Parts: sequence; C-alpha cells; structure tokens
Amino acid sequence: MWAITQQINDIRENPLMLPLMILAVLLILHILNHRKMKKKLMTAERYVEMGLRFYDQDNRYLSIKDDKYRYFLVNEAYTALFDKRKADFLGKNDENFYDEEMAEKLHEVDRKVLETGEEIQQILIWRGRTYRLQKFQLVLPGGEKGVGTYTEDITDIVKRREEREKIIKRNEILLDVTVSDFSSSQEQMDYVLMKALALTDSSYGYIYLYNEEDQLFTLENFAKDGRVISIRKSSNMIYSLDRTKLWTESVKTRKPMIYNGRKKVHEEQAEESYPFNLMTVPVIMEDAVLAVIGVANKEEGYSSEDVEELSLLMNGVWNAKERRETTQELQKANIKLASSEEKLTLILNSSAEGIYGMDVHGHFTFINKSALALLGYRDAKELIGTNCHEMIHHSTREGVAVSREDCQIYESIGKGDIITDENEVFFRKDGSPFSVRYSAHPQIQEGKIIGSVVTFADITERKKQEEEVLYLSYHDALTGLYNRTYLEKISTELEKEEYMPMSIVVGDVNGLKLSNDIFGHRKGDEFLKRIAEIIRSQTRKEDLLFRVGGDEFYLFLRNTEKEAAEEIMQRITDSIQSEDFHGVRGGIALGLSVMENNQTTIESVMNDAEQKMYREKTVSKSEESTKQLKSLVGIIMGREEERVHAENTVLLADAIGKELSLSEEEMTKLRDAAYIHDIGKITRFMSEGEDQYILPTRKDHAVIGYRILNSFEETMELARIVLSHHEKWNGSGYPKGLKGKEIPLLSRIIAVAERFDRLTSRLSEVSVPEEVAFMVMKRESGVILDESLVDILITIRRKKPAESTADQCV
Repeated sequence: MWAITQQINDIRENPLMLPLMILAVLLILHILNHRKMKKKLMTAERYVEMGLRFYDQDNRYLSIKDDKYRYFLVNEAYTALFDKRKADFLGKNDENFYDEEMAEKLHEVDRKVLETGEEIQQILIWRGRTYRLQKFQLVLPGGEKGVGTYTEDITDIVKRREEREKIIKRNEILLDVTVSDFSSSQEQMDYVLMKALALTDSSYGYIYLYNEEDQLFTLENFAKDGRVISIRKSSNMIYSLDRTKLWTESVKTRKPMIYNGRKKVHEEQAEESYPFNLMTVPVIMEDAVLAVIGVANKEEGYSSEDVEELSLLMNGVWNAKERRETTQELQKANIKLASSEEKLTLILNSSAEGIYGMDVHGHFTFINKSALALLGYRDAKELIGTNCHEMIHHSTREGVAVSREDCQIYESIGKGDIITDENEVFFRKDGSPFSVRYSAHPQIQEGKIIGSVVTFADITERKKQEEEVLYLSYHDALTGLYNRTYLEKISTELEKEEYMPMSIVVGDVNGLKLSNDIFGHRKGDEFLKRIAEIIRSQTRKEDLLFRVGGDEFYLFLRNTEKEAAEEIMQRITDSIQSEDFHGVRGGIALGLSVMENNQTTIESVMNDAEQKMYREKTVSKSEESTKQLKSLVGIIMGREEERVHAENTVLLADAIGKELSLSEEEMTKLRDAAYIHDIGKITRFMSEGEDQYILPTRKDHAVIGYRILNSFEETMELARIVLSHHEKWNGSGYPKGLKGKEIPLLSRIIAVAERFDRLTSRLSEVSVPEEVAFMVMKRESGVILDESLVDILITIRRKKPAESTADQCV
C-alpha cells in the first residue's frame, strides 16, 4: 500500500512520469499482440503447407488457372503426366502441352466456367486414354476469378464397363437364340450371323458348313454391309479344303485365326490397298469341326476378346441348333413311330446329343450311341430295363441324394410338360458326375402319356468357361483378390447388421511406380502380387480383400473391433516393410474406419478410411522417401568397384568445378550427381536368381538413373544431370543425342571425370598410366568429350603434388 502511495506522490511531483508509464504499457501490449499475430501467421502457414501437401498427394490430375487460362498451380500427378516440373507450367497455356484441337476444347470449357460460374463435367479422350474433367470457378488470392480442374483417368473404368456390357450383350443374344422359335436351321443361322456382326462391330460375315470326310466347305449364309442374306446351295458355293486360306488354317489348327492388315487391289497400272480385317472361328463338337464362322471389316481390327465372345456364342448356338433339329426329328419320328422304328433308330444314333427313352415307371426303353458314350457304357443292354434315376440322376454334384419325387425328369411324365435344365449332373458308369443340359419331352399316344424322351449333352467345358468368365468378372486378374466390380455388387449386402462392427481398411502401396521405373512393369506386377500374398497371409479366410486400383487395396473385416483391426494392420505393415522387392523397399499407407451399425452408409465409412490413409501417406512420405533412396544407393555402393569409382569421380569432378569457380550451390549438385551418376546400374545387381543379372544397355542405365532420381524430391535436380552424362560432344551420345553446349555443364564435367577414372583406376579391367590416359582423352576431345574440360583436368593432374588427389584415385 505504501509503494502505491509513493508512486502516486512521484507522479504528482513529476508530471512527465504518467505519459511515460502509459507509453510503456502500450508498448508491452503491442509486443504481446505482435507475438500473437506472428503465432497465428505461423499457424496459417502450416495449414497452407499441409493443404498443398494434400493437394500434391491426390492421385487425380489437379490444376488451377487464372482468368487468362494460364496455369497458376498444378499438383505432382499433373506434372508426372507430362514428365515436367511445376515451374514448367506456371504462366503457360494449354497450347504448350496439348495439341491444338485438345487445347481449344479445354479453353472452351474454361471460358464457359468463367462466364457462367457453373460447374462443368466433361469426358475427353487424349493419347488413347479416357479422362473425366470437373471444372469449377474459384477466386484466386489476388481476388480475380480462376478455374479449378479435377481430372481423373477413367480408362480402366470405361473398359470394365464395356466388357460387362459385352458379356451381358452376348448372354442376351445367346438366350435369345436359344429360346426363340425358328422355322428352320437356315433362319436360325441367319439370325445368329446378324447378331454376330452386332457383337463384333463387323460389316461383313459368313458361315461355312464343313464336311470333314469330304474336306469340303459349303457356304450356308453371308452378310454384306450389315444385311444378312440366306444362300441356296449350289456347286459354286462349295470349296475344297486345299483352295482356302484362313478357313483352312482354322480347320487344320482347330483354332481361331485373326488377320488385321491391308489388302492390295490392282486398278490399271496403279496398286492401292485398303483396310481389311478378318477373323475366323471354328465350331467344334465331339472333336469334329462342323463349321467355320468368319467376320470382317471391324474398323479397329480384331482381338482375343472378339475371339472369345464369338466362340462362346457359336458353341452355345450350335448346341441350340442341334437340339432344335433333334427335337424336330423326334417330333417327326413320334408321328411315324409305329411304322418307322428303324428310321427312328437311325436318326437317334446319328445325333451328337445323348438321347434315351423311359416308360411311365422311369425305366430305360431305348438309348442311342452318343448317350452310351457320354455315360461310359458299351452296350445298351446294360441299361435297358433299369431305372434311369437310380442309374444316372440319383444325386447332386455334392453327393446329396435326390429323391424321385424331386426329380424334374419324372415331372415330365407326371405333368406332361417339357422340362429343360442345365444346372444338374448325370453320373457315368464309373460313378463320376458331369454337367449336363437336358430336355425331357413327354411321349403321348392316343392322348395318354406313355413315357418320356430325354436329350442331353455334356456341357462341362462350357460351364468351366462360364465359371472362368464369372471369376474374371469379379476378381483382379493379377492378384486373384476381388475387384471393384464385385465390391460394387456386394456393397449393399455388406451393410447388414449381422456384420457389425465392420472395420474397413484402405491401403495404398508405396514403391510401385519406382519398381516399374527401374525394372519395368513385369517386376511391378510381381511386386503387387507379393503385396497381395502378404495381405492375404496376415488376414483371415472370412475377410474380404479387394484390389480396386493400380496400387490400392480395400479390406473388409466383418465382426471386427477397432483394436483387432489395428493389430492386423500392424502385421501387414511389418511384413511388407521386411520384404525386399528387388532392392525397392516395400511400404503401405493404411487408413482405418469402423462401421459400428447400419445407420451409416458403407460409402461414407470407406471415404473416411481413405482420407485417413491419405493423411498417413502424407505424414510418412518424407521419411519413407529418405529410407528408400538410402536403400538404393546402399545397394550400388555395396560393390567395391562402384563405390571406389563414385568416390574417384567426385574428387575429379570437384577439382574441375573449383577450377571453373562454380558457385557453392552448383558444386554441391556436382558432387552429389557425380557420386550417384551410375545409380541406374542397380538393375545389373538385382536378379531373379542369386547369380543371375538383368543386364540393361548402357543407354538404359542413364535413363533408369534419371527415373530413380526423379522419384525423390531430394534428387530431382540431379536427375537431368545424370540423364545426360553419356551424351557426346558431337551429338552421337544418348539418350537424347544432345550436342556441344546443349549438354548440361555438370554432365560434361562428370563425363570427363569418370572417363579419366575408368582409364586409370586400378580396379578397371585395363588400367593405363595417366599420360597415356591424357593422350586417349585428347583424341576424344571435341568428339566425345568437352575439349576445354579435358584441358582443365590435364592441367590439374600435371601440377598436383605427389601425394594429392592422384593417390586417392585408386
């Protein structure tokens, strides 16, 4: 209290003290406020930095342009698409990166966005890939309008959709052809040929029947300009096997044939050619070629997918054709059964399908030769009089007994209806089952059912093909895991309460692009297959595993709490990190979200897991990148000759750089690039077997080194230096054939330094004295090497002390 009173008295005695105290207080408040503002500014900068890192980690191609259509900002995915740096885009227009037509299309959309303010989506095709663009208006930091763009490569999505549509289309055609009523086989084949043209996008087609015994083709029908025309048989439409080409090849090899090319025509003195694409597919039944179907003039040419589609269609159709013809013959035979028993037997035995008859009690009354062969019997006496159901139709494929009451074939007798099925099995004499398609036709005489006639065929191969098609429709062909199509199919089913809680894990593999860049896509595929094997080994059988993109995996862990899911994630992470993928460190970023109940949608939980995965990938990117780079450099430097050569090249390059008075920044880049200039040789030291090498050409190792270094932020500036260190002064080098001073200076320095070391190092295959090396390099000056740099090196080496750099260049 006394102190306060004393201060008041002091102020009264000295009037200037009060303003000074107020000024001091204001100064303190200003300092405190400045610190708070600085702290807020630093926080804001961190948020901006974090936002840009997320922007760069997005796999889509992202860009921002100003109101003059000039690039303002692009992410790393966009730069990688053009193999350029971010600085290459700033202030540039689309004309600098796209062809004139594409650039004009992009400008037109940008203009509409800026004028209307509306969000616009568009599908564009560029360089054979399909992209979905989403453009929207935004405000740039300066207040002017701009255009933001999300671009996504949907080529694979479009391709999968087209494949699904083609499968559906083929199945619809097959069903249509199978169930439709045709007056004749000619009409049926006309209809099939028309559908085959539609299925394969062809404008011309034909069907030739083939007689193996006489080796003759007979033209059944053909189509021209999309119009199908039936043919009346004549001698002019019959061809011998030795007079045809692609048809003969299809018959002899029993395989489809494809010819995509151009056909020459002669008009007067000029020779011209026009596109001519042709595909032929043999129809094979019972190991015999029955026909050849051909289609032609598909604009983009034919592929293996066209072969598969047409083969499946024709095999199914031919079965339907023979079944219809057999049924017609049976109907005719029934009318004349009493007087034409011998004719009926002849018809039955000439059919490729199995046929047997049974009485009202289900006993065999007759059986044709094809049926005996299919069932593994030699003589009809072994079956006549026995019970059909007990002999060949008593169980399911799984061995579950089928009672007579549940037998559909018996129903044809009881109800008088025609029964058809292709999802059951018959049993051979040896007890083995096989898939069949059968039809049971009740036999009526004088208004009374007296039995039934059953026709059947072995469809084991067709079922196998259908299962393979179904498997490929729902599985990733590379890893065997489920694919995105299957995920879309069952996503609604996964929301059932009985699966809750369900942990959803999204994973993105690190190192795939680097593996592809170094070793090629074959090794990249092996990389992904091994990742899939590890994920499968660390999860349970009941877990659903998907590969939904190039390096993206989804895990659906039903009835799994968060803690248990985290343990699985840790096992996957540890196992992948312990793997050596031909020198590339394995890694995976994982994100987890738990669906506690079905009140939330599975899509929202998947999105949450994906965002967490991206955050994890962003946070760990720098650390993973550093470890990866050290691992690759360690592999190269683990070999003495490469380590010594690198160290010598650094010493020599450093001496030349100092003589040129390069800046410290340039000197640092020169030393770093000189040390790792041969990193692309890593493919020589990584092999499938312990003592085998994958040997690239010299050109390859410069390009591979560029790809490796361009994959890391720390070494991107060194990539172009390493890429050019095998260019030659006269332009005959590689990979770009640069000439003279087009070659970066630092690359030229490294070329001179490493050439000298190769000539003089004791570890070289042929080591020569320095003076001899000088003579060799002088001859190469102005041809391979920069003459001025060679002169500098020679001068440095000749005036060095005895114990100097030369002693270090071992």
